[in-house]
Amino acid sequence: MSKKIFLDAGHGGRDPGAVNNSVGLHEADVNFDVCNKLAIILQAAGLAVMLSRPSPLGSTESLDIDSRWQQANKWGADHFISVHVNAGGGTGAETFIAASKPDDRIFAATVNDTYAAAMGLRNRGVKLDSTTRHGSLGVLRWSRMPAILVELAFIDAPQTVPDINILQFKRDIMAESIAKGIFKYLEIEKEYTAYNNTVTISSHNQELPQMPQGEHNHNTPSLPNNLQPKAPGTVKFCLRGVETEIEGYINKGVTFARARQLLEALGYDVGWNGDADMVTVDRREGLLTTAEELHYLQQIVDHEARGEDLQGQILIANVVLNRVNNPQFPDEIIEVIKQNRSNADGSVAWQFTPASRPDFGTATPNEITIEAVRLALTGVDYSQGALWFNGVHLRETSWAGQNRTHMFDHGGHSFYV
Repeated sequence: MSKKIFLDAGHGGRDPGAVNNSVGLHEADVNFDVCNKLAIILQAAGLAVMLSRPSPLGSTESLDIDSRWQQANKWGADHFISVHVNAGGGTGAETFIAASKPDDRIFAATVNDTYAAAMGLRNRGVKLDSTTRHGSLGVLRWSRMPAILVELAFIDAPQTVPDINILQFKRDIMAESIAKGIFKYLEIEKEYTAYNNTVTISSHNQELPQMPQGEHNHNTPSLPNNLQPKAPGTVKFCLRGVETEIEGYINKGVTFARARQLLEALGYDVGWNGDADMVTVDRREGLLTTAEELHYLQQIVDHEARGEDLQGQILIANVVLNRVNNPQFPDEIIEVIKQNRSNADGSVAWQFTPASRPDFGTATPNEITIEAVRLALTGVDYSQGALWFNGVHLRETSWAGQNRTHMFDHGGHSFYV
């Protein structure tokens, strides 16, 4: 049975999306055009395709958005791709995934990296929906299948970069480049025309080099056998005490790994500056920087949520990280966990009571705790911004008069802002 791909052309109907009136571009029109061209390519490759529009999908913006992921879920799609155009003064292509679905990152990275390279765009990388102004993108979070949201280019980019030209005149090639990434991810061998050349995507995710039309090279040297690339696999790294697998291989004692995956696992944002032909690496805000911070976070999650399920333990880590990023708390993980104050009667009130105990720091976290902390640090967030929690049995009596709003309960804890 063929794979089922749901294509969502963002915005539409009464909602034009981002607009550039100076060149007559409307995001909704670009999205719709690219999605329809992409559908033709995917169907020609034997994939089943469903499109979300052209007609308005709901009487309100929220119903419109909900109907998209609901269609995909009802149809039983294997993959969901939402196509959008960016705005806000930047340049290049980027792709979003739901923070609650970190396993979608490889799908997103394959499509995003292939598309950006083929179009000659700045590669802004894969980002979590929690970093957007909305804090969550419903089409990603609530779709049951792997889901990505591709930002094709910036509709308000300066004319000195390729974004506007691409959006105006290269929609066929945009669709072909996205298809190329999908074929790579699905390991489909498909031959199609792009840039007026024949490009073959093999089942081993390798692109066969093509000579431009009209040129022939009979003198291209072949690599010696000992330098031929090895079959792709994974290499294990222990990153600050957490075992992580990165795409790569080991050849004659030399380890080869994808730099982007390794750097992102270490807590960095990786991008591409097309103007300077330079990879950019920036520290991701709010993530751990030392083994000691990882140890403290695992310890507090173990003490506060021992016996909770994976989501319950992620929530405790989320609260700590939310405080790190909130100006009313310290901006370091360890300082947040150790924060306390002296009361008028001479007693000490700890933000996290377990941190005051003599045995704090000596626990051996189990696999669930280690995984919960790892996921929280990579952006998985169920907390809805919560900054406090306590036992469910105390919900009606604790923190009276302190203006904290109860948000939800999970397991044995209530969460507040």
